[in-house]
Amino acid sequence: MATQAAISVEEYLRSSYDYDPEYVRGEVVERPMPTKKHSKAQKRLLNIFEPVEAAFGAFTIFAVRSRLDHDLIRLPDFSLYLSEPEGEVPAEPPLLVVEILSPDDRLSQLMKKCAEYRRWGVKHVWVADPEDRKLMVHDTGLRLVDEFTIPEFNLTITPAQIFE
Repeated sequence: MATQAAISVEEYLRSSYDYDPEYVRGEVVERPMPTKKHSKAQKRLLNIFEPVEAAFGAFTIFAVRSRLDHDLIRLPDFSLYLSEPEGEVPAEPPLLVVEILSPDDRLSQLMKKCAEYRRWGVKHVWVADPEDRKLMVHDTGLRLVDEFTIPEFNLTITPAQIFE
């Protein structure tokens, strides 16, 4: 992943890009390009959580700039909030973040990003791998799971629901 010269967070937030990068401690960092499988998984997550939004007033967003710290802006592939966050660049942590792997993702970068989400206060950090049809959760580290669960909504999600 290439990076550009250091810029201010204000300059980053004023800029537009063809494929929105992340902002990490003064550097603009490119994200891996998503695949069709990535996009389909994202769409399925939106569909899975649509009834949760309707029933509980939750709010889902995908690939939206989110301010984890004053100099750290990530774009989670999918976020679930208990209610709509304030501002165009949410600074409050969602209940859930899902990173959907792309073939160019690097494990070291993924682990760093998941740890940042946890430090930000995200309760549920999930990773979906559409290539291998695997699900992982990040708590103290990354571990494989047979399904995702979100007890706040009594919801269980299987790989078959996310991947074709």
